[in-house]
Amino acid sequence: MKGKEEQKPSEQVLSRLLTESPKEIRSVSGGANNRVWEVKTLQGKYLLKEYFRSPEDSRDRFASEKAFYTHAQHKAPGKVPQVQAWDPEGEAGLFFWVEGRKLTDPEVTGARIQEALEFFAALNQAPLPAPSELPAAAEAAWTVYEHLNLVSRRIDRLQQISGTDSEAQEARHLVQEKVIPAWERILKITNREWPEKGRGTHRATACISPSDFGFHNSLLGGDGHLRFFDFEYAGWDDPAKMAADFFCQPRIPAPASDFPGVAALLAELFPQDAEVADRATSLWPVYRMKWICIMLNEFLPAGKTRRGFSLGEEAQMELRKQRLQAVCDSLEKVNLIQ
Repeated sequence: MKGKEEQKPSEQVLSRLLTESPKEIRSVSGGANNRVWEVKTLQGKYLLKEYFRSPEDSRDRFASEKAFYTHAQHKAPGKVPQVQAWDPEGEAGLFFWVEGRKLTDPEVTGARIQEALEFFAALNQAPLPAPSELPAAAEAAWTVYEHLNLVSRRIDRLQQISGTDSEAQEARHLVQEKVIPAWERILKITNREWPEKGRGTHRATACISPSDFGFHNSLLGGDGHLRFFDFEYAGWDDPAKMAADFFCQPRIPAPASDFPGVAALLAELFPQDAEVADRATSLWPVYRMKWICIMLNEFLPAGKTRRGFSLGEEAQMELRKQRLQAVCDSLEKVNLIQ
């Protein structure tokens, strides 16, 4: 299998997106699902993104991100990269290059969390697009029961982990001995809590969610402000899920101490949804388990296919090792390993 450093964007895609021949094309690391390149021309520097598609994965990442960028550039100009062109035929997008760097963990302060939430609030200012103009987010859910079923399906899929290498064996051991028992405890607590309150079937108010939202998908620009990107899973969703995902994603995480303030802000933004803050609090441990499942996707057939598209074989092996350690760390943080 070719390594990522050998991959190149197709000439057809380049010819449709660019008005001149590129001077230099360099593969950009960090894309776990898609292929990403830095493209330099005489006119400027761009980021080219080719979106993953597979018969086993029905998510139309290209259409979802294109629709979200159309909305975000209208509601929050300057907070997302500027689009140069889209190529529907090749399912690729060309963006003006954003100069910036990732935040470090100590830089994730209350002020940065506020900046991220202001972006989210801007996305949800009226008037909002019609559902036909913006799809539902990936794995959108509208009741507590739907959220639980969503994560339960992910837990069940982990039974498909196969392979004889040491990493696959370790992943299977983690699933059986740690992940499933932890999920059973969380499921029992959440199922008991919500029926007692009579809230288990309440349907959430819909919001426009960036999904996969967090500081891992942002860059700090030279002007001191953040730019947010990577919206292939974005769309209409439960605002409580946005908050849970924001705090559960494992890369450049938001401090747990800030969660109550974010839940309270959701109550202010969506006053018509009286349960949104309580729902976000209950879903927090549920979505921590979802992110553990996501990290273990590297050992499932669909995850291997996506990484084969975006990474080379050597990088895939290294990523599997990193994800195993991240799963152990995540379990320890929530005191699930006993």
